[in-house]
Amino acid sequence: MKKIFALVAALSMLTMAMTGCTEKNAPVAETETTTAETTTVAEETTTAETTTTAAETKEPTIEEVYDSIADGPWAHAFSAKMSEWEEGNIKIYAEMEEDGVSTEIEMEKFGQNAYLKMNIAGKVDIVTIVCDGYTYMIDDATASYSKELSEDADDSFVDDGGIDEFISAGGEDGTEFPEMLDSGIEEINGEKYIYEEYEGEPVENEDGTTLKTTLRYYFDAHANIKYVKQTDETGKETLAVFEVEFCDEPDATAFELPQGYKEVTSDEMGLILMMKLFSVAAEME
Repeated sequence: MKKIFALVAALSMLTMAMTGCTEKNAPVAETETTTAETTTVAEETTTAETTTTAAETKEPTIEEVYDSIADGPWAHAFSAKMSEWEEGNIKIYAEMEEDGVSTEIEMEKFGQNAYLKMNIAGKVDIVTIVCDGYTYMIDDATASYSKELSEDADDSFVDDGGIDEFISAGGEDGTEFPEMLDSGIEEINGEKYIYEEYEGEPVENEDGTTLKTTLRYYFDAHANIKYVKQTDETGKETLAVFEVEFCDEPDATAFELPQGYKEVTSDEMGLILMMKLFSVAAEME
């Protein structure tokens, strides 16, 4: 843009200079012709410059990106990154709705320290912090927390990437994917995304039977994951917003226990959370 403005200014000054000279030595009619010709040249040059600049900065369409993919499935590379939790830092945000109940998940992972917050139906917050070998369950409403040695607590989402199961189509470490079943372009909420579809983990019904599922991973044109959709064999779909950030430094405050909270037993904390869930379930009936 600066180049265009500079070009227009230079041509304008040149036109003025040429017009001044013409007024002294030539008829007015010729001056008008010269000015018109100069203006035409300026417009053509400016248009050409604008067209070139636009061409250079134009983002490829999602269709062009999809047609040019040659490095193998993006979901494989993404899962490989996720499996590096033991070494790297990561932030995750997920949002989904199932059977009318919304769930939001925020997670931050740094080494063996982790912060996980789940909000259910916009009313129940469940906060887990794993830090310095302990697992803390925190309830802000009662300003209380429980504490257990991590080896006795359910901290599998730190030890073996258990939370990765939600976005992994197979393989214990999240790197061994089954064969891709399908790929293409799909529109979600007015935007187009590249999707890859894989076989998912079976879903167990209340009667003990299981349903086969598929998982679709949705990426933007820059290979950033945006959605994950699970579909069971009955056609039921669960779409989750999914945002992942691989970062250099964690938010240290995320792993700090709130000041002034009272310690309760794990059984007491379990009862507190159970009562909250029952309350939400009763309101939805």
